[in-house]
Amino acid sequence: NYISFKALFSLGYLIFVCSILVYIAFIYCLHHLKIGIISTHAYITPLIAIWLASIILNEPITKDIILGSVFTLIGVYFVNESPHV
Repeated sequence: NYISFKALFSLGYLIFVCSILVYIAFIYCLHHLKIGIISTHAYITPLIAIWLASIILNEPITKDIILGSVFTLIGVYFVNESPHV
């Protein structure tokens, strides 16, 4: 049950550095973008993480990932382009 320093450092980095940066970006977006666009961040963030992991870490991109990404982006498009009722 040994946890390496590298694993603890990575976890701490994700918790503190990334969370702070995302919070700052979210507050910035609240002041500069429409709320409909901001609300889609929960769908877009995992896509960015998957594609960055592919580029930086050479993680494989499967046809399921591509298909899921396309469907997610289509959904985000329709949410932002649908007429307001």
